[in-house]
Amino acid sequence: MKKILVNLSILITCLSYGQQDLTLYYMENVPQNLYLNPAFKPKAKVNIGLPGISSLYFDHLNTTFTPANLFDTRDGTTYLAIDEFKTKIKNNNYLGASVRLDLFSLGFQIKKNYFSFNITENIFTRMNFSRGFLELPLYGNANFAEHNGELDFSNTGINFSHYREFGVGWQRQFSDKLSLGAKVKFLVGKSNVWTKINTIQLQTNPNNYDWKLNGEIDVRSSGFDTASDINNGQVVDYLLNNSNLGGAIDLGITYQLSNKINLNASLVDVGFINWKSNNFNVGSSEASFTFTGINLTEYVNAPDSVSNDSLNAAVQRLQVAFEEEVGYSQNNEAYIKMLMARIHFGGTYQLFDGKNSSGKAGILFQTEFYNQLLRPSLTLSYNQSVGRWLNTSISYSMVNGGYNNLGLGLSLNLGPIQVYAITDNLFAGNLTAFNDNGTTQFAYPTNSHKTHIHAGVNLTIGRAKRDRDRDGVSDEIDTCPDIFGLEKFNGCPDTDGDGIEDSQDNCPEIPGGVNGCPDTELKK
Repeated sequence: MKKILVNLSILITCLSYGQQDLTLYYMENVPQNLYLNPAFKPKAKVNIGLPGISSLYFDHLNTTFTPANLFDTRDGTTYLAIDEFKTKIKNNNYLGASVRLDLFSLGFQIKKNYFSFNITENIFTRMNFSRGFLELPLYGNANFAEHNGELDFSNTGINFSHYREFGVGWQRQFSDKLSLGAKVKFLVGKSNVWTKINTIQLQTNPNNYDWKLNGEIDVRSSGFDTASDINNGQVVDYLLNNSNLGGAIDLGITYQLSNKINLNASLVDVGFINWKSNNFNVGSSEASFTFTGINLTEYVNAPDSVSNDSLNAAVQRLQVAFEEEVGYSQNNEAYIKMLMARIHFGGTYQLFDGKNSSGKAGILFQTEFYNQLLRPSLTLSYNQSVGRWLNTSISYSMVNGGYNNLGLGLSLNLGPIQVYAITDNLFAGNLTAFNDNGTTQFAYPTNSHKTHIHAGVNLTIGRAKRDRDRDGVSDEIDTCPDIFGLEKFNGCPDTDGDGIEDSQDNCPEIPGGVNGCPDTELKK
């Protein structure tokens, strides 16, 4: 296992934690949108996530390696389209997947406060390939016309992390306009691979074709027991390992700017994990190493036993020279890895709000930082509610360099049971078949930069009746359904707080005792 990690060290770069749930963000009936903004208030007073099936999340990103870019099928067989792929390579090319599974979730309302709890399993994988790494097998290392014999391998890598999250959340509506929320998360890491530094460059000498490697690399890994083969006991030990501890926090806010406009923002996954279990780290200092090759001529005509021994010795000398010149080392030190924080900012506009249905338009900006690059996305959505039983959303997103992301979300409340299913890209269902002599071997999304699904089943109890002005008095008994008011006045306001409803107050903005007016006003 250690040898495998060493050989992969030039491939592994920066680890990130991230997920995208763009259509879910404005689906008010689904309590899991609290994971994106803890200031959102669920519609039901009590929400219970059925263990293992309340929140099933899968997300796959692919910026470059789509079948439309890579393959061509002719005469029943799929071939690599090398010339086409050359034109599609970017400076940074991403491929990855995320899985999130709620083991337990619960939320409930106490007066103006809403509390939530969750235990969630998180697995994230992301790979990044630099332009130079992908161009090496296509152009070779000594193509001076294409890249002047210089290849940049930095930020090339395969990334993996697995951790368990224990979350406690709180949300409160402080006024008719302002709501705040926060979530504290206790994290238990299971396994991790992270390359802290990778600046490797390859340069080919145009005269003698020597290779010169420059740069440094620092690869960290934790949670993998390399001492023995995997068995059932090791799997149990892995799942129960509580040595890698960390924490994170989510913060959110919503503000009702007007009767129709609501603004919101959130900052999530601000935290870290301290990795210290079964650590194996490899690295090198900033150095330069020149490879002049091995003269095979002297081994070709030699007897097999002599040539094999001599060749093995030459390879070993090369390995020792490499380790000495680049300062290669390995250790078992603990390390701290920050989570990748994400920022959401957006707003909704109330298009209509009828007795049994309402419609909102939404806009959402999401930003993450990955490999020292800003990776933003933009989502436009329309969200429709019908009574308390149906919530639908249709969205369009520009994300991962793709512009064909049409999303759809649906949640149904069938009595206390809520069923929901959401995808950020319907077109991911358009698959390309990989054929060999007319036989399909497997299929893959044809031209999708994002494949996403989020589904689950909740128990929702005490779903609030419609309350357009959000004053706690349902529309069916609210005398002033579009104006924030008081329960004792059937939802109508008392602006000056003198205990007299505005409609009966001759001085609605000045506290008074006689018909709502002070004595000084009456004397006038």
